[in-house]
Amino acid sequence: MIEQIQAAACLPLSHRVPKMSALARAPAHPVADVKILRDGEAAFPAMLDLIANAQRLVLFENLIFAGDATGRRFADAL
Repeated sequence: MIEQIQAAACLPLSHRVPKMSALARAPAHPVADVKILRDGEAAFPAMLDLIANAQRLVLFENLIFAGDATGRRFADAL
């Protein structure tokens, strides 16, 4: 699977999105804006801001949720 994802990442965007969608077995949805946040230092404040400003619903998926200070900030925010 890793090899398929790496190969799809090299495709032009018009081919990459359908390929990644097929690999994930999930439909792709159009979005207005995308920001790449490569590490927790950049991502966590942005994520907490989005949670704090949510008006109706927060859909949150995280692969690592530790019981440390950062994990508690997310638990408290949600």
